[in-house]
Amino acid sequence: MFGPRVDPKSKKPLFNKDSWKKANNFLREILRGFYSDPPGIPLYKYRVRPGGTIQNDRYGIPLLRCGRDTNNLEGEHARMNNTAGKRNIGLEYADHLFAERRHRSTIQASKKNRLRFPQIKHYDTWLIDILQDRVEEKHDILLYPSWINASALTLRTKEKFGFVSLASSELQQTINDRVQLPDNFRMTTSLKYLSEQPGYKITPQPWGK
Repeated sequence: MFGPRVDPKSKKPLFNKDSWKKANNFLREILRGFYSDPPGIPLYKYRVRPGGTIQNDRYGIPLLRCGRDTNNLEGEHARMNNTAGKRNIGLEYADHLFAERRHRSTIQASKKNRLRFPQIKHYDTWLIDILQDRVEEKHDILLYPSWINASALTLRTKEKFGFVSLASSELQQTINDRVQLPDNFRMTTSLKYLSEQPGYKITPQPWGK
């Protein structure tokens, strides 16, 4: 509609040949759904009540919640900012603090998105694990049938949180092989923690010959 319009000052069309070429690339991706419905990413989920049951309208039709907006993401950013606040805190304390923040965010997301997720009133999920195990042991009853006992999982993944290496594993190994620290070298507590978490002899810093 607006592409052929002519600018009254320059007397040129709003979209020239090159502009149309770029625009058509985006239009093709839009038609494939890459911007509104990315393949493999569910943007609509059932609304759930406290306790994990699906909400229905008065006609019995399940209600959906759209995840297109950025409110949830920006809300999490605000919670992260408030977690640290304006305090001066050390690296190790900050790492543990944000680990707790991630854990709580996961529980909140589970309450909102997972069907039949129990409406627990705290974040000490290991206590639920213990309670579930004891009830099953003594009475052969699953107290929370949909609960996943994370304490019983032994699976380890490559996913890491907190202080992580931005280098590939090959580059990280090369750095560790080449770095030779003097025998009398002593790291500060913060530098030692920052090096150990990603798996370096010493975390990469500005280097010179």
